[in-house]
Amino acid sequence: MDILEKLSAQAEQVEVVEVQGENTSVGFEANRLKYSQVEETKGIALRMVKGGRLGFAASSDLSAMDKLVDNLRESTAHGEEIPIVFPPPQDAASVVVYDSTISHMPIPRLVEIGREAIDIVLQVEPEAQVNLNLERGVQRLAIGNQAGLDISFERSPFSIFIEVSRVQGDDVLMLWDVVGTTRWEDDYLAFARRAAEKLRLA
Repeated sequence: MDILEKLSAQAEQVEVVEVQGENTSVGFEANRLKYSQVEETKGIALRMVKGGRLGFAASSDLSAMDKLVDNLRESTAHGEEIPIVFPPPQDAASVVVYDSTISHMPIPRLVEIGREAIDIVLQVEPEAQVNLNLERGVQRLAIGNQAGLDISFERSPFSIFIEVSRVQGDDVLMLWDVVGTTRWEDDYLAFARRAAEKLRLA
């Protein structure tokens, strides 16, 4: 983080956070595949304490670092006086937040999971309408500060949102469920069975 070294010579405290990510999503509407898409993001966020004042600036344009630094200085000059101390390196518990099964999952597999989930619901109620969104991502984060903190890690968020509706005459039943994790579960269709069971009991 060259920018960290540069800013550390100009202020009492500096923090740099760099983020890079890829998000793949698949959506079903009324039991049918509606869309699939891949999005990539990059960004950097800076915090600086100078003269006791805290400033912040962030950008997704990594080619405009000079402007980002100017914005940070301007923010700091007019920032609030906050007694904040950026932390030095310290021991922490190891937490697993990355799973290659998720990070390497292709769109066809996400589509397959979606169809499997919808089939489970339709076996209980053939007239049900299912909306389903699946998202899997890969995020890389790096955090450093003037106190010597220098860490980086990857995580693999995976989420599923399911909405089930059933219309019988004037009665409308709607069910929702959301699942989120960073580690792959062998029983990945448990959420669909829960929705189907709620539908059966309703």
